Amino acid sequence: MSTRTGTGGTVVEREGIAAVLGDLRPRFGDTALIGGDPARCARVLGVDGIAVSLTTNPVGPGLGELIWYASDASARLEDLQYTQGQGPGPETAATCTAVMEPDLSRVAPDRWPMLLPDALDLGVRAVFAFPLHVGGRVPRHADIAARRPGRPGGFRRE
Repeated sequence: MSTRTGTGGTVVEREGIAAVLGDLRPRFGDTALIGGDPARCARVLGVDGIAVSLTTNPVGPGLGELIWYASDASARLEDLQYTQGQGPGPETAATCTAVMEPDLSRVAPDRWPMLLPDALDLGVRAVFAFPLHVGGRVPRHADIAARRPGRPGGFRRE
């Protein structure tokens, strides 16, 4: 298995990432929307949690449906975002752009006033949300959470 050094000296396994991405496609005959093991995906990315949710209405109030997650904390963070109507997931769904907050202690309190204290209580210190485009819409998004501030290896904001 080859490796490379990512941002901040983090080692990223190329075959590990390729294997995880390849596993995301459900196998023939599988009824799941996403294949693969979310816990393995989180490990390869060097994060503590990952979740994918469907969004019914990305422009304004909508419902989020959790379809894939790695840990109870990931599931709880997703639930909080859609219960409260704020956070990186709903923001990503509404704007169709990635939201990357490597240190929640530096996020302005009025950005996500209800979510921030709850996320910190869960032990989440960094969040990243990525739109999963289907055509011109973003019916899904992936949220990544970490218990330590900072970016996972290889992530850069461009």
